[in-house]
Amino acid sequence: MVQNDIDIFTPRKKHQLCSGCLLIADPFLSEPYFTRSIILLTKYTEYGAMGFILNKPSSCYTDELIEQLSAIHEPIYVGGPVSTEDMYIVHTIGDSIRNSIYIGNGLWVGGNSEDLFETLKNGTVGDSKIRFFSGYSGWSAGQLEKEIEHHGWVVAPLRTEFVFASPETDTWRQSMSDLGDVYSIWANFPQHPSFN
Repeated sequence: MVQNDIDIFTPRKKHQLCSGCLLIADPFLSEPYFTRSIILLTKYTEYGAMGFILNKPSSCYTDELIEQLSAIHEPIYVGGPVSTEDMYIVHTIGDSIRNSIYIGNGLWVGGNSEDLFETLKNGTVGDSKIRFFSGYSGWSAGQLEKEIEHHGWVVAPLRTEFVFASPETDTWRQSMSDLGDVYSIWANFPQHPSFN
């Protein structure tokens, strides 16, 4: 019996949708804001979901926008289209910042801004990492599930190295390729097929 060719439009793996997982944009996702994006999902409940785009750096830096961080020159990433005037952080500092929320694999989100500023000012971060985001990505109840059902996103397990990868790293292609099978084919799809 001869097997049919692989259907490159239908993913063959499923991962659990949960806080701390990654959402990898389907190569055919036509929404310009999220094209080829990777989102760290930091909150997932029956009431909706929240996360941050990991691979969309802005042209701004912390010392340009935050007076308390004038000595820190870190890139600010576009976390999503919601509340773009607000700043958010994902970090590995943990209990050093009060009110941080643990999301798994040594990652925390948010926390007390005074603690953050004091930690950075004192240079006690050590090998810990922090990523700054302007805005976030959000979904109402059931919205994300529908987008996944319509092949907008691939749900993948958390890879901490993608959270803090440099802006130059092609994390979308790497994350797709790492899933193997049909996703390896997707990883090589041109962003603009008409240019192929």
